[in-house]
Amino acid sequence: MTDEMVETFTAVATYDRLVPALQDRFAGLSDRIALGFPKGTPDGLIRELLIDIRRIPAAFAGWS
Repeated sequence: MTDEMVETFTAVATYDRLVPALQDRFAGLSDRIALGFPKGTPDGLIRELLIDIRRIPAAFAGWS
């Protein structure tokens, strides 16, 4: 699988850009996402990201 393929189906970003990347890619298109964090990611960082991710509008608006 190429990087281009991964970027077609996912949001790829550093932690500081993750929430905007998810919002840009999936807001209004999906009401669920799956997240994976590398082993050793600080629990506090994960909590902060999850709080911010939950603020992204999640209502599926349908296909164009």
